[in-house]
Amino acid sequence: IVSGVIEAALAQNWPIYWFDQLDSTNEEARRRVDKGEMGPCWIAARQQTSGRGRRGRSWHSEVGNLYATALFPFDHGAQTASQICFTTGLAVIDAVDDVGVDASSIQLKWPNDVRINGAKLSGILIETGAVGGNLMWIAAGVGVNLRSAPETDQPTISVADLGGGSTIDPESFLESLSLAFKSRLQQLMTSGFDSVRRDWLSRSEGLGKRVIVTVGESQIEGVVRDMDATGALVLETGSGQTRLITAGDVRLMS
Repeated sequence: IVSGVIEAALAQNWPIYWFDQLDSTNEEARRRVDKGEMGPCWIAARQQTSGRGRRGRSWHSEVGNLYATALFPFDHGAQTASQICFTTGLAVIDAVDDVGVDASSIQLKWPNDVRINGAKLSGILIETGAVGGNLMWIAAGVGVNLRSAPETDQPTISVADLGGGSTIDPESFLESLSLAFKSRLQQLMTSGFDSVRRDWLSRSEGLGKRVIVTVGESQIEGVVRDMDATGALVLETGSGQTRLITAGDVRLMS
């Protein structure tokens, strides 16, 4: 029984719109929203000229890698919307597995980096906007290093580096990701965040490790103990004191 906007969206086929080049797939999603379109659909580009990640960072967009955004309407509140970055990270792992590449070494760094041995495989950028009432739009941008690992200010790795992944093209990978994305979103809507949280923690890169979290201008050092029922990072900062981190950049200490 369809009971809401997102349930109706999940019951639909999500078309994929491919572009040879875009400034950014998330920007194209915003342009569609401005015209009153909210999907559900995927927007994908073979190349981006102004790709971006979290906190305004640029996202290097080499041909052969995946740049895509899921655009869809959502009506289950801002807190649940904020948890979609966790389902998206899990969906990337599911998609790598689905295309026949060993995904066992892939881990998730809070809140939304997909990594292998400290090297970034995929980045996720979730953007939202209010429409009216409890209705909002969500643009879930996903970049995956499929063929090549671009040089950035941090270590990177590609699916091709995992062995057996050198022939995977963005089109076939997005087909797998689209199915995995809907499946993980369905998990969140039907089983709740606790189910997603358990799956995410089983892949957590930082659990039990000492980290530095940059929140605004300040830095907080501690040991990652958990992710709570809302998606906040539970940090033990010393003498048994804990801090809940709802936003910030996490750096693992070697």
